[in-house]
Amino acid sequence: MKILLSLTFMLLLNSQKSIGQNTQSDLMPKLIELKIALKLRANKVFSFTSGLLKNGNPDKKSLLNKSNILAKELMIYVDSTKPLDTILVKMLFSKNENLTSSVKKILVSIETLLDKKNEKNFTVFFAELDTAERAINKAKRNYNAACKTNKRLDLEFVDPNEDEDTKVEF
Repeated sequence: MKILLSLTFMLLLNSQKSIGQNTQSDLMPKLIELKIALKLRANKVFSFTSGLLKNGNPDKKSLLNKSNILAKELMIYVDSTKPLDTILVKMLFSKNENLTSSVKKILVSIETLLDKKNEKNFTVFFAELDTAERAINKAKRNYNAACKTNKRLDLEFVDPNEDEDTKVEF
């Protein structure tokens, strides 16, 4: 009887181990897709804000600096996030939301930031940002679907202020 219990316990442990490995192998490509999209947007925001800071926009310098720093932080978190590390994934989500909020503030105040020299840069930035946001939204849906499939709702990329049907569009 003890042998049977030991074998059952070992079998249970091995099955749990393989479930964790399957979850990681299912989530990894989806997380990579999401990380690439997030990093793309962070790079675009960093480049755009760096350009505006170099051209001298004293009115919005603190907002541009904040966005610039948030973009750098997000890039660091993107690089360090692992698929089954709930804490790092939640930090990545938090950093993403902070950058999204900051970008929205830039877009609201964009008229005061632009002069003729920066107008073309903004048009290019806006198009690139729109493309990046679409890629992020698609990657979020794919990643969240993989989390649900693997019953890892603790790893979902969910904004608490946003309904599932709501999209972030710029």
